[in-house]
Amino acid sequence: MKYEIRRRVAVWSATLALIAGALVGQVGTAEQANAAAVDPLAQANAQAMLQSGRLTFGHPEPQAQIQAYANGVERINPNTGRACNINDVLLQALKTVVVDRGIAISISSLNRWCENSGSTTSWHYRNGGGHAVDVNRVNGVASTGGTAQDRVYINAMTSVLPAPAGLGQYGCPGHTVTVPSGWVQFPDSCNHNHIEYRGPDVPPGGGQPTSFTISEIGAYSTGWQKVWVGQSIPSNVFAAVNMGSGWGDVFSSSNGTMLHTFVNNGQWITLDSGIPLNATSMSAVNVGQPSPHVFAVENGQIVLMYGDSAGWHKAWTGVNTTGKISAVVMSDGSVQLMISEGGVLHQMWADSAGWHKASTGKPVGDQFEALYMGGSAPQVMTILNGQVHQIWASGTEWIVMSTGVAVSSTVGFTAVDMGGGYPQVFTSEGGQLYQTAVMGGAWTRMGAGVAVNGPLDALNLGGGTARIYTTG
Repeated sequence: MKYEIRRRVAVWSATLALIAGALVGQVGTAEQANAAAVDPLAQANAQAMLQSGRLTFGHPEPQAQIQAYANGVERINPNTGRACNINDVLLQALKTVVVDRGIAISISSLNRWCENSGSTTSWHYRNGGGHAVDVNRVNGVASTGGTAQDRVYINAMTSVLPAPAGLGQYGCPGHTVTVPSGWVQFPDSCNHNHIEYRGPDVPPGGGQPTSFTISEIGAYSTGWQKVWVGQSIPSNVFAAVNMGSGWGDVFSSSNGTMLHTFVNNGQWITLDSGIPLNATSMSAVNVGQPSPHVFAVENGQIVLMYGDSAGWHKAWTGVNTTGKISAVVMSDGSVQLMISEGGVLHQMWADSAGWHKASTGKPVGDQFEALYMGGSAPQVMTILNGQVHQIWASGTEWIVMSTGVAVSSTVGFTAVDMGGGYPQVFTSEGGQLYQTAVMGGAWTRMGAGVAVNGPLDALNLGGGTARIYTTG
């Protein structure tokens, strides 16, 4: 059965003006360094531990990692070029034990992934590393996993570090510890105390994060690096768009309003648009005007936010959906949306009579991205049956084809046109960033070596490599 391919049509011709004026030029003082900025609370925790006089180190590497956090950045290991993340939840627990409860400890190991040492399944190493800590002395006493001082430290950590978590040294002499629900114990060498946090990198105490930090991922001379932009939002529903400033503009649905995060005079800032919004999916496109078109799914409707000299405006497109959306700008400047609705791909376009939606009849995954790669209809990259698939229009029918690249369970998916005739796909899998691209004529999946555990939106900002925005 063949399905009609909806051709490009002009959308709206009204001239839009950004509420605060356009961003002009490349800004030079925003993040350029290879080392990622850390959350201010994480920096304060590291500083407080070092200033307490109760934190020492059994090895220079964890000392360098903590010191870097105190300086406001992740350490870049000089031997591997990898960033040394420290899980914020684990760091908060250590700060509470050392600073607030007055327990002196010596740390012998933290992030081993950035050192490229030890077991790849260890929480020191996996998911970018930094999710486990080894302590070799407590209150001046060498640790065995079972000394009286070890038990003081273990009892303090199990009371402040939320589950899911793990404790080593099971079976070591004197190791008689009862752990809380959600903790596990396992054997380990009897010369230290090993504690690991297995949950997401969110505030201590369990539950959902109260805010999500916006980070930018880019390729630098030492490889892919993740940089916190210094802004946090109360939601992970967002969309990024290239407005020509050299940086991405991020629009989010946060606490019932649309927020705009962008670079202004060399600094990242977040402004309230004044537009009420409770979105479940968002997509933003540059329509050649100072402000973008921001589409969102809200209460089963697709709404459009746009700006002019009078401010931001919100309008219903007349199209309903409870699915997810991805918008693209066609070669004639018109906008089309692709919609994942009930596992079926739909196409949305506008003409003089308004907006329209029609089914392509083709399957699509919950995570997908539409791109304009030429021709009369958008292309779509998605995950179907555990593999990355490409969907495009040929004549009067839609074609669905697997790339042959298998992916694991993903929490983030995005695609971008970086040239070369094929899209590039980025996924967040198991806490790590992966890139899927055509190399040597074949689809190839590569690890980026960056820890990420949230939604993604990739942009082509020039420079030959993608720039990815995430809240994970």
